[in-house]
Amino acid sequence: MDWRGLFQIIAICCALVTTTVLTLVPRSKGPTLPVQSGTGLRSYSFVLRDARFWRLAPLSGLSIGSAWALQGLWAGSWFSDVAGFDRQTSVSHLLAMSLTLSGGALGLGAIIQALKRVRIGPTQVLPGLVTLLMLAELSLALRQSVPPILPWCLIALMGAGTVATYSITADLFERSAVGRANGAINLFHIGGAFLLQTAIGFIIARWPQTAGGHYPPSAYTAALLFLTLAQALALSWYLTPQLFFNALSGRGTHETRPGRSVSA
Repeated sequence: MDWRGLFQIIAICCALVTTTVLTLVPRSKGPTLPVQSGTGLRSYSFVLRDARFWRLAPLSGLSIGSAWALQGLWAGSWFSDVAGFDRQTSVSHLLAMSLTLSGGALGLGAIIQALKRVRIGPTQVLPGLVTLLMLAELSLALRQSVPPILPWCLIALMGAGTVATYSITADLFERSAVGRANGAINLFHIGGAFLLQTAIGFIIARWPQTAGGHYPPSAYTAALLFLTLAQALALSWYLTPQLFFNALSGRGTHETRPGRSVSA
């Protein structure tokens, strides 16, 4: 089957899901939540003025954006240019990454709920995932003697890190504001993936291609080290004590939900 036939099947499945939601999901009959004042872009102003949002957004955008950029475009090139895999082996590795991403999206939610019972909240889970991402990128950049599928699956797992990010925003913002906060932060995810895909391409293109049309491993090493450095800076910003103090105190920001704390 070519990609057109596959896309036709996907379109039919999407139509079936849409029809199912419209016909089977009951409409809410309960009281509606109060809506923040303002319309359009102005309705996001209270989110964008929140110091806690700017503590979270750079880290989430750079880490998840990097994972999506690598898995969505550059992983296949790395398998071919650096590891020297044939097409079938590359596709098998990409499939394993996709399964890791899907399984991570399902499993992280349950894991976060379980960790909350031992007082480890999503604000600790996210930097843990970013640390694993940086270690995976360093392993690939420094050509460590580990099977490449392991670090690449860790990168794919970070692609499901939105589960941790959205758990954090659910603790930080009122229910009526969570959708806007997630919408704003998702711009960092998608925009970050787009910009980082392009940045990686500019870095790799600084090295000349070999006779077979491949880029040398050093080109990918430079790109991976660039991503790791950017993520380390964002993680340092996320963990800055003064900004963390401001987030806890809610100084000049939207109040946290009743009964919840930033460290939940």
